[in-house]
Amino acid sequence: MKARSIIEHYSARLQGIISTQHSEAMKLTSERQILQSKAEELAKRQSIVTERQIMLDKRMANLTSRLAALGEGPTRAEIAMRSEVVVIRDR
Repeated sequence: MKARSIIEHYSARLQGIISTQHSEAMKLTSERQILQSKAEELAKRQSIVTERQIMLDKRMANLTSRLAALGEGPTRAEIAMRSEVVVIRDR
């Protein structure tokens, strides 16, 4: 009789432990699914940010090229000086 009660006691205790572990496993599975969906959303956002960054880099390169092209020509002061030289020469 005593052995039977000990077995029943430990059996009930093990069932409680298994039930607790099962509940924890279910919670962890749920958390994992939430984290997975958040990771997927972050990956999508990252790809959008990367695309926008590439577009901005291209725009900056185009703007830099335009500014460099403007800088290659004569400045206003140089144009004014040249005009003055031409006027003086033609006198």
